[in-house]
Amino acid sequence: MLVIRELGSQKPTFVVSTGNGNFEFDVVSAFAEKYDGRGLLWFPKIPKAGMRVIGRRRAAGGEVKGLPACRIVNTYPGKYGITSFVFLMDAEHVKSAEDVLNYFSEELRVRNLRLQEFEEGAFLIEGSVGAHKVRVHTAVLGETKCIEENVARLVEIELKIPIDVEGMRSRSEGKEFKKLLRKAVMEALRRRRLSVKDLIDGASVESLERAFPSLSRIFKIVEKESLASGNS
Repeated sequence: MLVIRELGSQKPTFVVSTGNGNFEFDVVSAFAEKYDGRGLLWFPKIPKAGMRVIGRRRAAGGEVKGLPACRIVNTYPGKYGITSFVFLMDAEHVKSAEDVLNYFSEELRVRNLRLQEFEEGAFLIEGSVGAHKVRVHTAVLGETKCIEENVARLVEIELKIPIDVEGMRSRSEGKEFKKLLRKAVMEALRRRRLSVKDLIDGASVESLERAFPSLSRIFKIVEKESLASGNS
């Protein structure tokens, strides 16, 4: 499967929505290449002004914190005729299936919701946005907080470089924890002259399933659906 940032002439099979653009794009684009689906995944660049968050929480100075909706699920079915999405959510904001349902209902205003829960934080949300039926393949990322925890786990599995995630978690929280962990991950990768994409490219599917259980499950489903759709 191929992931793009800019919309071209070919209609995407899925749109990807997440919170932090470049880091997640590197992960998702490398992940997609591990699967043989014919789908085209569009990972659009969304300005911060277009983001909304669970609970509308804000940090000091007005900085938006939380999960971005980006209005993608609300607007893209009518604007582009795209009704299938891959949605990435940080574990720090989602503690249960009820949280996922509340987010889609209250923040994204998806109606007639149905949720299918898979193991390891993977969900399929089906519902209605206006006259459109939408399917949202949702992966909750991070052991307790964020996607950086998944990448740190893959570094340990593939490169045998230990990263003290628990220590960082005990010494910091929120944005500071994420910043410290990402720095540790990138330092470990630089020691081997690798990027995040290189790390995932070189990893086995089995290692990815151990490090990214929810995202792996969602990509298996996306792969199956894209093959069935017959898109090329």
